[in-house]
Amino acid sequence: MPQVSAAWRFQPHHELFFDVSKNMRTYPEDGFTTNVSATPWTETQSAFQSTKNRLRPEKDWVYELGYRYTTPMLSGLVSLYRVNFSNRLQLITSNHGINPQTAISNVGGVTTNGAEASFTVRPTDGLSIYNSFSYAHSTYDQNVVTTGGIEPTRGKLIPNYPTFMYKGSISYSWRHFKANLDGNYISSRQLTYTNDAHVPGYFLANFGMHYNFGDYKFLKGINASFNVYNLFNKTYVATTNELGNTFTAGYNYFLMGAPRQFFGTISTNF
Repeated sequence: MPQVSAAWRFQPHHELFFDVSKNMRTYPEDGFTTNVSATPWTETQSAFQSTKNRLRPEKDWVYELGYRYTTPMLSGLVSLYRVNFSNRLQLITSNHGINPQTAISNVGGVTTNGAEASFTVRPTDGLSIYNSFSYAHSTYDQNVVTTGGIEPTRGKLIPNYPTFMYKGSISYSWRHFKANLDGNYISSRQLTYTNDAHVPGYFLANFGMHYNFGDYKFLKGINASFNVYNLFNKTYVATTNELGNTFTAGYNYFLMGAPRQFFGTISTNF
């Protein structure tokens, strides 16, 4: 596949870069009639026979332009990108999640326009503050024709993927002690191909501490750690429609995220 990329360091700490590439994805491997991924090999024989003439490997053109800044105290990155998908394969379900009837469909093109920005600040020894933001607007280029008629998917967001994401982290280390606090935000996600149902966004925070006690007699590297997952005990939807999406709201399903959890570990080698 063709690819062209270049980077220009026009000042000691400043760099511009771009990349243009074409990619192709082979059909994913999976078990027969498992109904868990967008590949022709999961379908029944009858479903495969009815769709095989319309299926093609997914391809895309990716265009990216960015700027990078790097110093011992501050690192930053900003990039813009566009992705043009063709022959996008989607897993479509038309029954309840415990007994899904799924089919693989070539829904045509998908256009993604996105931006990313991140920076890390190291104001003093041992302290690091990281933040990253991302935006991805992915929509279908045309409607999908099915045996039941035309599904109005043109211009609709692809399901299961958020448009906005944020990640932040504060970490501090001093001698043998380390601590970190991080947070993640995921915006709302569509449940259907026509965007008539969605799940709300959520923010999760996690906290952790670690201490290395060193060696004691025949014990080498005694470590103790304590972590809290989902620090504020947020109720949220973790996974959506892992066995495929419907065109309109109906038999949509999802998995709830884990509540607040505490983990403690003591480890050593000998």
